[in-house]
Amino acid sequence: MPPALDSTVEPDRVRLAVDWALSHGLVLMTDDLRAVHAPFALSPAPISLPDLEGMSALTGLVGRAYLRAAADLPFLLEALGESLAADAYTAMVARLARPEQGGRKSQTLRLQVFRSDYYRRQGNPPGQIEVNTVAAGFFTLAGRVNRLHRYLMAGTPLGHQLVENDPLVGVAEGFARAFRAYGREDGVVLMVVQPQEKNRTDQRGLEFALGAQGIPCVRMTLQEIAQAGILREGHLMVHNRLAAVTYFRAGYAPLEYQTPEAYRAREMIEQSSTIAVPDAATQLAGMKKVQQVLARPGELARYLPPEEASRLAASFVAMHGAQDTVSGEAGPQEAWELAVKKPGAWVAKPPREGGGNNLFDEDMVKFLKTASPQQRAGWVLMERMVPPHHQAWLVRNGEVRQAASHTEVGRFGVLLAEDQRVLWETDAGYLARTSPREAKESGVSAGFGVLDSLYLEKS
Repeated sequence: MPPALDSTVEPDRVRLAVDWALSHGLVLMTDDLRAVHAPFALSPAPISLPDLEGMSALTGLVGRAYLRAAADLPFLLEALGESLAADAYTAMVARLARPEQGGRKSQTLRLQVFRSDYYRRQGNPPGQIEVNTVAAGFFTLAGRVNRLHRYLMAGTPLGHQLVENDPLVGVAEGFARAFRAYGREDGVVLMVVQPQEKNRTDQRGLEFALGAQGIPCVRMTLQEIAQAGILREGHLMVHNRLAAVTYFRAGYAPLEYQTPEAYRAREMIEQSSTIAVPDAATQLAGMKKVQQVLARPGELARYLPPEEASRLAASFVAMHGAQDTVSGEAGPQEAWELAVKKPGAWVAKPPREGGGNNLFDEDMVKFLKTASPQQRAGWVLMERMVPPHHQAWLVRNGEVRQAASHTEVGRFGVLLAEDQRVLWETDAGYLARTSPREAKESGVSAGFGVLDSLYLEKS
């Protein structure tokens, strides 16, 4: 049990924490766009120094591996395989990435803002859950929950063990460097957002940080870009302003492309000189099917030196395509048949990137048994990790709940490159999301997890 908390928590302490959150921008928006405190843990989660340093040390390897994979379109298309036929959205992104469609031709600068997520594992290095190459959010709120804990734990032993964290600093520096490398002082950073965005406080953190450096931001939906945007001499212009950098905090889900205008907006971005964060090829590289292929023995050697490939591969857990042939107790069988026999040992993941949409236990079995081969095509089966749990106090909607919980830790990476030459890179910090032990996902907005920070366990 964290030394700063007892088994019960006084209501005044919860009210103080909620008021701090509301006063310092640790907030989300409701469906009717009212500001409410973001869900948070009342005290930080434990982590060992080897696990903390191990995750951080992998960030640069992840960034360089995915930079090089994104430049290898034949590999991406082969890795995605049947997913391209089975999933119209994946096929759309792949089409945009093709050079004949304008992808990757008019801009050699690349800015990656990604997050690699991990679970701690007893007796083993942390296990990689997924790599998010598009809309890797909560870098602003991650710093704010860390400051909340610093305030609540001031003067306590736990306060001295808190792992400092402010990912916004490194993310903003990456955008500023990319903007200046583009070389047009009259440009803007274009942020692609969803209509009635509920996580805009997190996004505004970047906007305000860039504004303090004299770099203006413009927020627009895909529909608005289609209406106001044009290509002029290869440059993307919005309201007659040049988009030097375009940052996707939307556009990663099929429902966002239900109109021809939305697709046209994405197409203009890909065909222009703007530094797209991410471009279509980098988004493809972050899809779960590509992660599964990169986890095969020897695949990382395409993109990393042997020693680096070995270090990153040590974070991988078993992954198979749903219809891959694997060895089972009864001999060779398709991976999905193995998962049906041992559902507690596997999780089924759709081929695309993005949180949620995974299938567990009975839901996984039902899908795998009833789906056609075409429907199963592209689905990934990942070994189900069982992270260590700890007691946590989870605050949502002003109410506190004590629960045995586990924490997912994501490391934010930022990388600026000229083609394949890395100009600058950093591990910007972490995102900790804590969920009750029975929760199968950790999404904060989806109602499973809460924002958290970390403290170092004493060895």
